Amino acid sequence: MSILDLKMTKEITKKPSKKEYRIATLLILFLIYLQVMDLVFTRIGLHLYGIDAEGNPIVKYLVSHLGIDFGLISVKLVAILLLMWFLTNVTRVYSRRLVVILVFLSIIYSFALYTWIVLLF
Repeated sequence: MSILDLKMTKEITKKPSKKEYRIATLLILFLIYLQVMDLVFTRIGLHLYGIDAEGNPIVKYLVSHLGIDFGLISVKLVAILLLMWFLTNVTRVYSRRLVVILVFLSIIYSFALYTWIVLLF
């Protein structure tokens, strides 16, 4: 086991402070909100512009094989369930890297929503 492994293990097993816990919880709840909003706007966009309007190749594949509604709901359900798992286990899996990843994902989904809003309105 290297020094880096020990440092990462120590960081992951460190119990977060109340402030860190609140920040991680708010980020996860915000990401769940963004997932739901992305589902709504993507569904509207795909019904108006067709499957080719979807930029994510995985979602496009699932939507083309499972249908717009079922394909989108399955993808978003998996994402929301994963986020809910993080939410219930944030005290066990907390690390500063997790917060950075959550912020990064929030920015990505904010831009995805912005794209749909510009396209639709």
